[in-house]
Amino acid sequence: MSSRTKVLVLVLVIVVGMGWLVYRVATFSPFYVVEVFDADQLKLKTNEHVKLIGVEVPPAIDKALGKEAQEFVIDLVLKRYVRVETDKQERRPGDNWILGYVYAERDGREVFVNLELIRRGYAKCGRRGPNLKHVDEFKTAEAEAKAAGVGIWREGYEWPYLRESTTGAVDRPVASCEP
Repeated sequence: MSSRTKVLVLVLVIVVGMGWLVYRVATFSPFYVVEVFDADQLKLKTNEHVKLIGVEVPPAIDKALGKEAQEFVIDLVLKRYVRVETDKQERRPGDNWILGYVYAERDGREVFVNLELIRRGYAKCGRRGPNLKHVDEFKTAEAEAKAAGVGIWREGYEWPYLRESTTGAVDRPVASCEP
């Protein structure tokens, strides 16, 4: 092999390697999770907070399912790096939380946490403003969870947001993914 060919091969390897590195940096924004408040609310090492979008999850105080959903997310993301993908509205007005789709690595594969919550029946699909990037995936997962009768779709489960709080106020869920 001539020296010119070797140089061209070396340049090609460097260009491909750099392209791969740029792709990884652009598609993987690593954030370290230090706390899980509810199954859909995380605190990052950067002191920022993330609200998972596209999902409506029972709060952790709901002993029937909210705590189980929270423990599922804790197992996936706590003290681990995650990737956070935003949609059209990147921050929640008022408190400036990041509105995101969260991805965690598990057993060598990437797990889409928002989608997995719906798939397992820990959450229902919920629209938040203009953030609709994955709504079709979420609707499909919700229909499958309903058909299987898992989690919040099991017989007899009462969604906690439809109960009055101790103050007499009724918590309102976000809009459903249904039109």
